[in-house]
Amino acid sequence: MQKLEYKLYTDFTKTIDELLDRKNINTKNDLEKETIEYINSITIDDELKQKKLINKLVQQLLINTNNVSNLEIVLLQKVRNKINQNVFTYLEEEFIKKSQKKNKTIAINYKPLQELLIQKNFQEADRLTQTYLCKLAEQKTQTNKQWLYFTDITLISSYDIFIIDILWQIYSDGKFGLCLQRKIWMNNNKNWDTFFKKVGWVEKDVMKRYPNDFTWNINAPNGHLPLFNQLRGVQVLSHLFQHNVWKEYYDK
Repeated sequence: MQKLEYKLYTDFTKTIDELLDRKNINTKNDLEKETIEYINSITIDDELKQKKLINKLVQQLLINTNNVSNLEIVLLQKVRNKINQNVFTYLEEEFIKKSQKKNKTIAINYKPLQELLIQKNFQEADRLTQTYLCKLAEQKTQTNKQWLYFTDITLISSYDIFIIDILWQIYSDGKFGLCLQRKIWMNNNKNWDTFFKKVGWVEKDVMKRYPNDFTWNINAPNGHLPLFNQLRGVQVLSHLFQHNVWKEYYDK
């Protein structure tokens, strides 16, 4: 095994970091032959390393959005078959193009949410999602918030809602997320009773009790998570489903 290959094999995460930090990499051809061969091999044969690579790319593209280079696109293409097709489309066609045009300033560190979702700790991820949304509203109102009100929704940037939603989509294989919830709502004529049944928030027409009555694993109904703060009525969720984020990032 060649020296570079051995280094890549024994310290995968560090090596990917080093590759992403190399400012002179602009195209696939700029990478050493051994590196390309290694990337080819892990994205074809090694599922664990595939997952690590996907997680690293998500962190680089969604959380650390400065200095996005063509290397990320090369790596993303290598694992496209391992990512839900809709999510891949958002990452490649929407996010990358936007992030290359201008840098984004993120007020919240989303890496903890990514880590919880990677671990499939959906209950803690749901709590953190609610905390993030409250903090984003607090930054505009300068008041402490435990819950969101419908008037807070327009204060939250499309970009932040997009990041939260796409992280939920990626780590649930497209089964959870705000975008999916909105689609279910719209596909059922915006009928809230039908929506609640479809996503599994009611049982025998009675709203489930938080948190024990809800399902905190991947076997939950489509759109079951995140819960947002649906227990406080439909006004907040209704305003979320009408937020500009859907026009800006999804409804093309």
